[in-house]
Amino acid sequence: MQIIGLHVEDIMRIRTVETELKPGLSLVLGENSAGKSSLLNAITWALMGKRSQADVPVREGEEHGTVVLDLEELKITLRVLEGGSRQLLVEGKDGEMLKKPSALLEQLVGHMLDPLAFDRAEPAKQRDMLLACLGIDPMKLAARIDGLKLKRRDSNRDVGRLETELKSREAPADPPLEKIEVADLMKQADEVRALHEILQGYERLQADTAAQIEADKASIARLEKRIAECEQRAANAKKMEDQKRAELEAMPDYATLSQQAADAGANNARADEHEITRQQHAALDSARAQVDEYEKGISDIGVEVQTALSEADFGVDGIAVGDMGVLYRGRPFGQAASNERITLSTAIAMKMRPKSDEQIRVMIIRDGSLLDAGALEALKAAAETNDYQILVERVGTDAGEHQALIIEDGALVAT
Repeated sequence: MQIIGLHVEDIMRIRTVETELKPGLSLVLGENSAGKSSLLNAITWALMGKRSQADVPVREGEEHGTVVLDLEELKITLRVLEGGSRQLLVEGKDGEMLKKPSALLEQLVGHMLDPLAFDRAEPAKQRDMLLACLGIDPMKLAARIDGLKLKRRDSNRDVGRLETELKSREAPADPPLEKIEVADLMKQADEVRALHEILQGYERLQADTAAQIEADKASIARLEKRIAECEQRAANAKKMEDQKRAELEAMPDYATLSQQAADAGANNARADEHEITRQQHAALDSARAQVDEYEKGISDIGVEVQTALSEADFGVDGIAVGDMGVLYRGRPFGQAASNERITLSTAIAMKMRPKSDEQIRVMIIRDGSLLDAGALEALKAAAETNDYQILVERVGTDAGEHQALIIEDGALVAT
């Protein structure tokens, strides 16, 4: 919908303006203080509601002011009293008064009537506006990126710490392949020592038995039976001695086992050092992998945003979202040519408007005197291409080849 009829009375500097409006680009012309801004303010208040109303909206000396906008499907009537109180009515095509007019207009108009508000915004605000236009919540996107950056920072700290530790640690030149069980060697050494003690016992037993035999030879007759028993005991002892000696000979000696145990301790210390080094290398690799993962996450977010930009189809190539603002062809948006900024700002403003067949397709540009002929042509083309009505405020009365409303002393003097 666009404004096809306009009636403004006693609003700020406007006494009475009643006219028809045409589609496309229209200039609102007049000298300073003629009432150009007052007329555009009146239209803005009717479309945007109290969100944009001035503190003293009624013409000096009058008790109330009126704004009536005739749109193709709706009729908007705004009555404002001297103290600032207001009454907003929205009438349907069939004459029915619609409920909740402010909420209805917010749905149909959105939050931005001036397409160049984007161009005048700070870079960070431009970035947020563009992201919102793409359906991306700037706060949630920033939270995602900040979260990944914090994780990346922590992982980078781990990488630095592990690299420092590895530089200060001397890895074994020839680390053993496996650790040696010292407990098994000590157990074997204890068994050897026990066998030595057993052998010493048997040796003492043989000596004692031999002495007994010598002592008893004088009483052979009486002690023959005992001698035989002693001989048998000696034979058994000899047999056990031979058996244990054979076991002893099959095993390393005690000194060798003790040395092996000592060597195993040094071996195991090198093995432990090697394992610590291996674990630190693994931790370093893991930390580096996490840094890469977080870098990829941040990069993927950039791809998501750029994909959304491509799908939005602003009609202008080369736009991107940077960390600090909007970029155009790789440079800050503010460094683009005036016509390029106007074209892109207008396209973004149109994209930010409600997506509805019934949306009010009206835009208002203030301070239009700063726009050169090329900028006006760019706005005119955008209005015609996208079926919009754009009102541009300019000082002076020269409309050139553009359609215009000329305001003088609060009244319309020419169209």
